[in-house]
Amino acid sequence: MIQLNVRNVFYDAKLIPVSTNPDGSVAAWRIPQPRTVEFSAAFEF
Repeated sequence: MIQLNVRNVFYDAKLIPVSTNPDGSVAAWRIPQPRTVEFSAAFEF
């Protein structure tokens, strides 16, 4: 069996706004998770 997993395929390095102030400006930012790729292979005999 061969498997390829990709998380956050459409990864964008921009900060993500988390909360806002009453005037509409951003109060807190979050750093996005990076793209990760995992390849695995298994065999039985």
